[in-house]
Amino acid sequence: VLFLWTNAMLAAIRLYHQSLEIVRPFTIISVIAILLNIAGNQLWLYGLDINIGGWNIKFNGLGFIGSPLATSTSMCIQLIMYYLWCFKIKKYHLKHETWNGWSLKKTIFSKKRVKEYGKVIVPMIISNASENWGYQVVILYAATLDAAQIAAMSCTFAVWGILWSFYSGFGSAIVTRFGKKIGSGNIEEAKLVAKMGVLLSLSTCILTASCIYILANELAMVYSKDPEVILLMKQTIRLLCGLYTIGGIGWCAMNILEAMSKNKVKGIINVATAWLGYVPACVWFMTGDNHKLLHVSAVSCIFLVGIVVEVIRSIALWIIVFSTDWKKACIEAQERNDAYDDIAKDEDKSQNENEEINNNKLEYISLDNLEMNEDEVDNNKNKNDSVSDVHDALKCGLLDSSQAEAATAV
Repeated sequence: VLFLWTNAMLAAIRLYHQSLEIVRPFTIISVIAILLNIAGNQLWLYGLDINIGGWNIKFNGLGFIGSPLATSTSMCIQLIMYYLWCFKIKKYHLKHETWNGWSLKKTIFSKKRVKEYGKVIVPMIISNASENWGYQVVILYAATLDAAQIAAMSCTFAVWGILWSFYSGFGSAIVTRFGKKIGSGNIEEAKLVAKMGVLLSLSTCILTASCIYILANELAMVYSKDPEVILLMKQTIRLLCGLYTIGGIGWCAMNILEAMSKNKVKGIINVATAWLGYVPACVWFMTGDNHKLLHVSAVSCIFLVGIVVEVIRSIALWIIVFSTDWKKACIEAQERNDAYDDIAKDEDKSQNENEEINNNKLEYISLDNLEMNEDEVDNNKNKNDSVSDVHDALKCGLLDSSQAEAATAV
């Protein structure tokens, strides 16, 4: 739970600054966090026994539970470093004038903002969730395989995580840069960003996949010493390289559509390919001896089917990209920007009206107080006059008749 909460906060801060094209601090801090995680795993797993200047420092490790503890701790430290560097030291949110402070009224309590945000985020949630849930269903069904195949699958997915990290940077850059160009109405530069993104990401995918493909046997031996697992991994890793290369082509198209906020069509394609193609095909081929039809192991069907599905999905995504009216996409992006500006203006207008009403109330209260003060002054004056008259009368009572008549005359 701590990991999920921390990871969500890290992603929110990172994506916010990524939209401002601020990425270097996060790279440096992430490297520091990785080093802390390695040291923490060593400490919490195996403990510490060291002698410094005659002082013996000894700490017994916690075993397996020490690993998630070290990871969660390093992520919490990473979150603190993000916050201190970005918000307290550099104050990027103030320099770029993109943050007006926390306001529930302008966020989750604003129906217009929630509606506009929902148009973008709901299709993305459905798209990403359907794809990830499809993988989880396949992995759960793969638990029926023997131990060696399950081990090969787990290790291959670990390699997948390494490969994905090489592309993810290009994907983020495509979304950010392309979205800015299309939002400003600069079609030619938006197309240039798309072309550069495709060429650079595809080149990186081919290069990294080629290296992994060549070193498949050596990489498998890093993860396991079991000959059967190594043999299975050699096959699955090489299939994974093909999946990664073809996937890179489709991911570029997906990032371009995301930058244009065409998340609905992207979601439809992802849901259809995941649940009408990938999941049922993987389950069928992993059942019994059906995998022999493909002349591969049962666990390899996960990645071979993935290649076929990824080809279909990539073609569908690029058809949508090429059939997009770029001028219309620019107009829609500008209309979305105008809609957000109108929401902000309405909120500012409403806030100014409320402030004016409050100021008027304060003025009314001040005038009422002023009138009350004037009435009190008049009453006090009348009281003072009465007291003065009584005082004079008492003085006159102490005088003789001739002095009293003279005082009265005065």
